Amino acid sequence: MKKQFSLLLLMLLTGAIYAQKSVDPCQKKVVALDSIFRLSEYETALSLFDDLRKNCNSQRESFQYQGVDLLKYRISTQKEPAAREKSIRDLLAYYDEYAKVVPSKAKSVGVKKAMVLSDYEIGTPDEIYAMLDKSFITDRDSFDDPKAIMQYFKLYYDKFKKGDKDITVVSLFSKQDDIDQLIASKISKLNDKEARPFNQVSKSIGNLVKKEADCKSLSSYYNTSFEQKKTDTLWLQVASERLLASSCTADPVFLSIAQQSFKLKPTSKTAFGLGIAYQRQGKIDESARYFEQSAELESKPLEKANRYFILASSIYRNRDNAKAKASALKALQFDPAMGKAWLLLAQMYASGSKGCTNSGFEKRALNLLASETALKAGVANPKMKNTAEDASKKYLADAPTSQEIKEAGMAGKTITFGCWINEKVNIPK
Repeated sequence: MKKQFSLLLLMLLTGAIYAQKSVDPCQKKVVALDSIFRLSEYETALSLFDDLRKNCNSQRESFQYQGVDLLKYRISTQKEPAAREKSIRDLLAYYDEYAKVVPSKAKSVGVKKAMVLSDYEIGTPDEIYAMLDKSFITDRDSFDDPKAIMQYFKLYYDKFKKGDKDITVVSLFSKQDDIDQLIASKISKLNDKEARPFNQVSKSIGNLVKKEADCKSLSSYYNTSFEQKKTDTLWLQVASERLLASSCTADPVFLSIAQQSFKLKPTSKTAFGLGIAYQRQGKIDESARYFEQSAELESKPLEKANRYFILASSIYRNRDNAKAKASALKALQFDPAMGKAWLLLAQMYASGSKGCTNSGFEKRALNLLASETALKAGVANPKMKNTAEDASKKYLADAPTSQEIKEAGMAGKTITFGCWINEKVNIPK
């Protein structure tokens, strides 16, 4: 019944379209194919597609993508291995036909053919790598598929692990740099959701070479490459991010890369890298200045909040509590759900008695303020409720007891803490 309906639908569509005498016959068929394809009537669409492929190559761009999906559908219906491989080879031939008919798209065909061989497991690793490598060398922009990028590097890494004499550790790092630069270029044109698969590939590649990419080897590689590459902003970005991700920020080369990267392209990311570099060098004032710039230059609220939290927790805390508190509150301004900022403030209050209290009682009463502040973390972020309550109880354990409150005559009164704390707390009755 379904097949009869599909045939009737095809007759009706083609009949209606052919009634429009001014329309090119091939164009009529393309319109009919598109209509049937959208209805997922693939068997019927295949018949029309085979006709188009044979007689209407001038319209190839108009049905190329439907053709690929239909040929993949045909492959999925083949049960016999020989028939299945024949259909797979037909898909490869279809890509070759496309390259001849539309020469401007020829370079992108290599990646697609390589992934057909990989996905259907009929090509050798060397065959697949050769296709991908040729495309990477001749038309890097054709690598729009994160899966293909990962496959390309994985095959290269496998050759390295098998002892290929042409692939050294240096060339392995260089290949990773090339791919990370490609990914960075792609990501710059995408939104966060679209960029996610590319970011995952970069992370997976980093994990793959983790054993080879120790800090000594990476620092040596970037020291050697820096002079030649120091005007290449994309290379500097990738180098800085890679050293940062590998926790290899102690070597002076990281500072050199971070300084040059910020000089050529002052952005939130490059300022952040320079802040990290100065922090590792023990130059806290310079570090704070660039972290501040990073936060100011950042446009995404959550990232901005994270920059301010780093300032509060890693730079200013125990050095300038007033600035630490101000930074924590700025973090909450841009990310109200950042419960950890409230927990940080609670810790600071609990240990901030020096210069801010006038008596032993007030010193212990700071724990009441810390307890109240910790609970705000659970309100801001319900996932942190248990953590917030546990922290609150810990501070309450060090707060004045009922007896101590009574003896001090402070029941129901309010204490105002000065200096950087600048907060009030109500003493329980």
